[in-house]
Amino acid sequence: VLKEKDNDWLPLNKVRAKAKSFDIISLGEVDMMLQLFHDLGIVVHFTATPNLNDVVTINPQWLVDAISRVIRDKSLHKYNRKEMEEVGLESDAERMFDQGVVSLDLITYFWTYEKVDFFVDLMQRTLLLSDWNFENSDDK
Repeated sequence: VLKEKDNDWLPLNKVRAKAKSFDIISLGEVDMMLQLFHDLGIVVHFTATPNLNDVVTINPQWLVDAISRVIRDKSLHKYNRKEMEEVGLESDAERMFDQGVVSLDLITYFWTYEKVDFFVDLMQRTLLLSDWNFENSDDK
């Protein structure tokens, strides 16, 4: 019922509306259903932050693909250097590979502006990403 042809994820309000069409009106019941579906591996749904809670992932490969745009082996998974130069992110990509520090501009570009806050929260909550304080406040 939650599978949609061209969607990798659904907003929580759409899942709740779908549940309502099956006479599941209680938000608590919807939350329990999502927790059960998450536990069974049918969906991926995290609730730790509002950004995570609002996204019900119906295609887990979407998460893997998005995270692997940032966490990857430089020798196995190359980026198009010319493309990075054209968008002004070549130094950001090099710093990511050389120092393990990724800029918000770079991850926003990699994730094509799709659910950036969600992915940042997800990676922070799973300890794949953490904030870094720079001496130069212009770095992000």
